[in-house]
Amino acid sequence: MNEKKTDESKMIEIPSSLTVGDLANKLNLDSVDVIKQLMRAGYMLSINQKLEYDLASLIAKSFGFESSQIELPSEEKQIFQSNLDGDDIKAPVVTILGHVDHGKTTLLDTIRKSTVAESEHGGITQKLSAYKLRYNDSFITFLDTPGHEAFSTLRSRGARVTDIAIIIIAADDGIMPQTEESIQHAKSAGVPIIIVISKTDVPGADIDKVKAQLAERELMVEEWGGETICVHVSSPKNEGITELLDYILLVAEVNEFKTDTKVPPKAIILESTIDKKQGIVVKGLIQEGILKVGDRFITNTTKGKVRALLDDNGKQVKECLPSTPIDILGFESLPQSGELLEWVKSEKEAKKILLKRTKETTQSSNNINLTHASVEQKKIDTINIIVKADLQGSLDAIIESLNSFNKDSIHIALIHYGIGNVNENDISMSVASDSVIYAFNVGVEQGVLEKNKNDTVIIESYNIIYELIDAVEERILKSEVVEETLVKNGSADIKAVFDFDNQPVAGILINEGKVTSTNRLKVFRKGAEIYFGKIKSLKHYKDDVKELISGQEGGVGVADFNDFKVGDKIEFYN
Repeated sequence: MNEKKTDESKMIEIPSSLTVGDLANKLNLDSVDVIKQLMRAGYMLSINQKLEYDLASLIAKSFGFESSQIELPSEEKQIFQSNLDGDDIKAPVVTILGHVDHGKTTLLDTIRKSTVAESEHGGITQKLSAYKLRYNDSFITFLDTPGHEAFSTLRSRGARVTDIAIIIIAADDGIMPQTEESIQHAKSAGVPIIIVISKTDVPGADIDKVKAQLAERELMVEEWGGETICVHVSSPKNEGITELLDYILLVAEVNEFKTDTKVPPKAIILESTIDKKQGIVVKGLIQEGILKVGDRFITNTTKGKVRALLDDNGKQVKECLPSTPIDILGFESLPQSGELLEWVKSEKEAKKILLKRTKETTQSSNNINLTHASVEQKKIDTINIIVKADLQGSLDAIIESLNSFNKDSIHIALIHYGIGNVNENDISMSVASDSVIYAFNVGVEQGVLEKNKNDTVIIESYNIIYELIDAVEERILKSEVVEETLVKNGSADIKAVFDFDNQPVAGILINEGKVTSTNRLKVFRKGAEIYFGKIKSLKHYKDDVKELISGQEGGVGVADFNDFKVGDKIEFYN
């Protein structure tokens, strides 16, 4: 028995790589003795130099030790484990929220030193993106959400899974409608808020005005005596970035965001799509536990087995820690964004749970309020539409926007919707129901149009979402069944008249409400209406914009009216 104990005491575990000093500690020897033994073996190494397992094992054996190799956890896992204190301290999940074109993606782009913003169609973010970055021996997960009004659902989803919300506000624009909405999402989620004021070095920047607007919304910044952290940044000049990252880690430290890696893994579905080569690809955010290749799982609507895990650089990994965004392969069908992925022990259990859930709930189809019409349903007051998109989040946003068009006098019937290219089934449905097919960031499967060349099928393709929405609205306006009810949206005074591309443009000051580029307008002179029409162009300084709000100056042009006068008044209508 004593001999056995002695043998066991001579067994040690050695990682694939370690320093000379670490090996001496494992052998319970003075490092000088280990260095001498290395010299005898022909290796001149100092105490802090590394040696591989094979050499370390040989040196250990020379001192009478038997060794076995162990794999050290990844660098991220070492940092994660070094922070353990009862519960596991996790990397903070930070969501960047704000109005379109206020610099959300450019800010993250600067932090990542990549070119995300340049790759987005129209320069706006049209999908929810997620990245995990290392800073000062800590990790931070960033979610970048679209700012266009059509993406309210995605912004809400981002706020629900976040630990810290960054509200970005352009110093020249101030708080805009989507900024307002983002603040409400963050407040509803009950998460710490960090304000980032961007574009601080552009003409018209007014930082104090932004801080005053924040104070009106109960977000008093620290330098004004409040508790809200506020950072000024200029992404192109890389100013304020380090300060922002330091504040993120400070807020994370104060709040001690924790998780549990010892429980079965759970993840929130952020996005899903169909890839030609990989099939169904689902972007998830791990919330607790460690998801591994080979794990079986279920959601509310589907199930599967993890076939592969891809990190935000597209690299395959074997497992995934909490607060990590990951692409998951292995789903049997597309899940809905916002669903919870849960681990199950077997295929039998997955089938049982999924069958029970299917019986208990009627699938809500993304909570769509549009009528999902049958092919036979075709009324004179109905516009039939088929929508195909590249991502689940994009599809959600499009359908949410289309729903806003439904009125008593006109009805949009969603005949079919889905992810992926326009296919034979879409064409057949379009012919049978006299539907227009709207394709967002997808193409048409090869040979489909040639096969159906004798059928009249309208396919309209777009890669910027508001252009698709505008096209649907234009089709509604051209429809014979439209009975418009005008709702006043805002008003303005004409302060100047100038030419832009040989077209008269009214220089205006919004004095009430707001104006959007899709509004109708009435021009009044001395109290009498002299023109009614649709806006052709809307500008803020020289930039085309989608909207202006009370207090802002801008320019408005129309197609068939060129008699603007200083002093005229304009009213805007939905």
